[in-house]
Amino acid sequence: MRIAIPSEDKILTASHFGRAPWFVFFETETKEYKYIDNSSHSDSSHGAGVNTASLMLESEVDTLISPILGPKATDLIKNSSIKVYKAPENSTVEEVLTLYFKNSLEIQF
Repeated sequence: MRIAIPSEDKILTASHFGRAPWFVFFETETKEYKYIDNSSHSDSSHGAGVNTASLMLESEVDTLISPILGPKATDLIKNSSIKVYKAPENSTVEEVLTLYFKNSLEIQF
């Protein structure tokens, strides 16, 4: 299973999904991390959320953990099989993953 978490710097979570400069992908089967540069989407003046949501779909993400998703990104992801959980603000990627595996995150959809 592939989990995606928006990140500011590969360590701290980003506060907004579409404007996150990085995404951390965690593969649950192998316990490996992959770091995805999202600057081409986060720096765009329009459509950052939709473009980033499309990246999640193309990357075959199963679970997304993010503090905030914009309305257009939400619409796109809601029509997919991706499960979305709310990440606590001002946390690290490791903290978010720990909470996820303890079933302590709120499911958004």
